[in-house]
Amino acid sequence: MLRRSSLLVDRTFGPYFVGNLTSNIGTWFQQVAAAVVVHRLTGSSTMVGMVGAAQFAPALLLAPWTGAAADRFDRRRLLIAAQSLAFVAAAGLAAWTLAVGVDGLPGPWPVMATALLIGLGNALSIPAQQALVPALVSPEHLDEAVALNSVTFNLARAVGPALGGVVLVALGAGVAFAVNAVTYLALVGALMVIRPRPVQRAGSSTSVWVGIRYLRRDSTAAVLLGAVALLGIGADPIITLSPALSHLMASGSAADALVGYLVSAFGLGAVLATTSIRKLRRAGVVRASSLGLGLLALGVAGLSWAPTPLPALAAALVAGGGFLLGVTSLTAALHQRIPEELRGRVMALWGVAFLGSRPVAALADGYLADLVGPRPTALVVALVVFLGSRFFVRRLT
Repeated sequence: MLRRSSLLVDRTFGPYFVGNLTSNIGTWFQQVAAAVVVHRLTGSSTMVGMVGAAQFAPALLLAPWTGAAADRFDRRRLLIAAQSLAFVAAAGLAAWTLAVGVDGLPGPWPVMATALLIGLGNALSIPAQQALVPALVSPEHLDEAVALNSVTFNLARAVGPALGGVVLVALGAGVAFAVNAVTYLALVGALMVIRPRPVQRAGSSTSVWVGIRYLRRDSTAAVLLGAVALLGIGADPIITLSPALSHLMASGSAADALVGYLVSAFGLGAVLATTSIRKLRRAGVVRASSLGLGLLALGVAGLSWAPTPLPALAAALVAGGGFLLGVTSLTAALHQRIPEELRGRVMALWGVAFLGSRPVAALADGYLADLVGPRPTALVVALVVFLGSRFFVRRLT
């Protein structure tokens, strides 16, 4: 098998990896700045959760149709269109915020509207992007490419939030939003120069129900998607609850910066987990995903308890490692099961499971945090992930 360094210098996969990583780093600038701005304007965790709901709801509502499009049309061109839409939305918010300042915004609604438009871009991107990865590498390197594709998200999560927090404190939210807008162009540029290998398409049949019927026939694939949804639920407190938790452990600009550091610690844990991912996955999908979900639950539980920033950062590190192990194991196992002509639609359902669970989780986490506090809420999420992992392990064995 090729070493990762060989895939990263591949003329097709390498530019895609770099462009995707750059775009994902910018996304975390957006998410950290949006969470801090909305919390500053409203003081409400529920409103912070609504930003997450606005961003991820389109993936829940539209992904089956965009997945059908990914099976019929050119996936690379769909991604270019989606990233261009996100660029326009992010650039508009950046220009508005730079012009009037955070206090000049008419409440949190511009941030939420931007999140919704970016979410529409994500709904287009997710199935096309997930389905495109196998066309960038030879079949024997698919497992490695899936892991590297996950690394782009988690390396960005390790770097982006911390940098975003620094930019937010030093230069303001408008600059943070502007950085995100520019980074979308990096992935657009990469997609314009790469040439994926030809793949079989669905032709004129683009029924959104084909993927669902496939899952009804393959119960194992359905269980894998259920476990992916559990990962999305378990990862949500890192964004939705971080502003409220940070203000329990710090104050002023230090609390704002801590939001970025907590999210970065989660991403760093995921990056560190990649060093042992191959060895752990040799134990099989069930054991690897069970360990990943268990570590995610443990880290979120630790975050609920942490009295000061240092143990909170350690807990986020553990949660991130578990998240990476779980998402890599489950996604690679799913890719290996599904036929190429259904890949877009089934991976659209992957998007529904992973990102579509986020609006529900974000609203529930935000509402519960305002009701009983962020610490009990994080503990409830940890318990849900742990009990859910036990259920999925029994179904997969």
